[in-house]
Amino acid sequence: MSKAKLGPLLRQNNHFQTTYGDILFVSIDDGLTTKELNGNGIVNQRLDVSTEQFLKSAFQKNRQLDGSSSSRPNKTSSVPSNGIEKLTKPVDVLILNILLGGSAVICHRYGVPYYLFNPFSSTLKLKLLQFDQQGLNAGDFKSNSVIYLNRVLEDDKQFVSKMSFAEGIIINSMRELEMPTLYRIPLGAPRMATMRMVCVGPLLPTEDLDSPSSPDLLNWLNAQDTNQVTFVSLGSTSELKAENIFEMGKALLQLEKPFVWSLSLRHQQYLPDEVKKVMAGRKDTAKETTRKFMIVTSVSKKLVLDHTATALFVSNCDWTSAMQCLAAGKPLVAWPMSSSQEENARFLTGLGTCRAIDGIENSAAVKVTAEVIARSIATVLDMTGTSFSGIRPMAQAAWLWKAKIDQTLRPGGTSHREFTRLMSRL
Repeated sequence: MSKAKLGPLLRQNNHFQTTYGDILFVSIDDGLTTKELNGNGIVNQRLDVSTEQFLKSAFQKNRQLDGSSSSRPNKTSSVPSNGIEKLTKPVDVLILNILLGGSAVICHRYGVPYYLFNPFSSTLKLKLLQFDQQGLNAGDFKSNSVIYLNRVLEDDKQFVSKMSFAEGIIINSMRELEMPTLYRIPLGAPRMATMRMVCVGPLLPTEDLDSPSSPDLLNWLNAQDTNQVTFVSLGSTSELKAENIFEMGKALLQLEKPFVWSLSLRHQQYLPDEVKKVMAGRKDTAKETTRKFMIVTSVSKKLVLDHTATALFVSNCDWTSAMQCLAAGKPLVAWPMSSSQEENARFLTGLGTCRAIDGIENSAAVKVTAEVIARSIATVLDMTGTSFSGIRPMAQAAWLWKAKIDQTLRPGGTSHREFTRLMSRL
């Protein structure tokens, strides 16, 4: 993007921007509220509107800066298919979420090249490609995934055709992790045979370690023994039912191991009385390190996962959390709740780094007893850390993938090289 041309537009609309060499990256403000994020249809519609508004503003600003007549009627409300009367484009390329078929059509109509960003595993992308207008054309997928993908495609019947116009697909994963799936994609969808696929991940969040809970939490973690702490964080978009929060609390107490649980304040009312009593009695922060657990409203996952005291991570298994867990070399206990999380849990189980809680069927609403939860976590704890015979299997698998992720992100690693080549194309 041209810095000179887009600068005034960005300042006017408060778009986030950053640079990489001579390239200016701009994020398009979606204007979404947290509440709206729970409705996929609303999100996609709003993002499509934001994409078109951004392109209209960018082209209009380009006209003004190029000396176009201001008295001429603004024709950007009716955009010709040749890209606004063949004006010089102020936007070189857009990077869109792979599920935003509507935004892809808008880019194509404006004549702006676009890449699709795949924020989750390539397995879900393969499944999307194997859908047609009538639904699934390969019958080996679990029902929950089929229901989810049909819902995604319900308002986007030409999803695959829109995908095929992209300059390429940017994948939030590393090639070593997804090679079998990447090999299958052209076989499942021949039109993808010539599609450029760029693995630049895993893209790991750099979270703020100075959050309000971090100093006390860090002191507490430092006081724990190695590979003893269970870390629980089940995301914010899908939430456990009150009865499952209670059962999870009972399960963690039954394990008699230290734990950290990231739980919103409004959900803490559903904790077992024993936990509430300890929390209510907290007065002397100097004695915090003697407690068996920490309940925090927000936490840096990186802080907890990277700590030597942490043994495992109980997560909904969204792709970002799964990659953070692998990057930290920690096994994962999965409670998948929606969308692709069930597939992620199955994928990580195949790597030997994950076990799903027994009886979970891709839902936060399924009632699970404390005994079942405790048994699932205890099984992973028994396969974590070291024993007299050496490193236990789950710990060994997790550390192996940590080493591979470290390598791929370093200069000269596969993801680093692919990212560098992508930047040169842009």
